[in-house]
Amino acid sequence: MVTDKVPYAFRKMGEGILVADMAMDKAALDGLAYGERVRIEIKQFRNVDRLRAWWSYLHDCIHACGVELSLEAFADLVKLKTGHVDLFTLPSGEVWQRPKSIAFTSKMTESEFVAFFRATEKFLAEEFGFVNERELT
Repeated sequence: MVTDKVPYAFRKMGEGILVADMAMDKAALDGLAYGERVRIEIKQFRNVDRLRAWWSYLHDCIHACGVELSLEAFADLVKLKTGHVDLFTLPSGEVWQRPKSIAFTSKMTESEFVAFFRATEKFLAEEFGFVNERELT
């Protein structure tokens, strides 16, 4: 489910102290009275560099191992083989799966992405014998 709500960002700057990250984040608080109680949901932002590293990892494996799939098709294969899937049942009772999204708009948390990245590394090592150079140092 994609939402049009702006994700406001605050940084922890001390015990019990959150500071607005940008002017728009500060402006989101303008309508609040001093001391007014509000509800917030704590979510850490996903790491763009880690997501880019995952795609780069797949790209390197494709080229090192001679995989004859597009990057997108290979990404779907990795998702299926690591169990990162949505399951759905047809009226016949047959269960199908499709690759889940890893996009920032998905509900995947950063810790879930880290676990998924590790599962990817394990799968590529076992299935293709591919280990990224950073693992060798």
